[in-house]
Amino acid sequence: EPMLSVVVFERIGWQLADYERWSNGLLESQLAFVVPSSHAGKPNTRFAIVNPETSFELLVQILDTMK
Repeated sequence: EPMLSVVVFERIGWQLADYERWSNGLLESQLAFVVPSSHAGKPNTRFAIVNPETSFELLVQILDTMK
């Protein structure tokens, strides 16, 4: 059975504009669709993993783009 997995995290020192720039780059490269979010007024991002074939390696590849 497919399941939804959501992971929320933030990168220390990043502001909303950093998340937006990162998110736009991921979408333009067609690597992933990961949008900025927030919690308690602080910006963050979240992975909503809906494809059960999403690999750990792909998640690492996406995270490696957070430079």
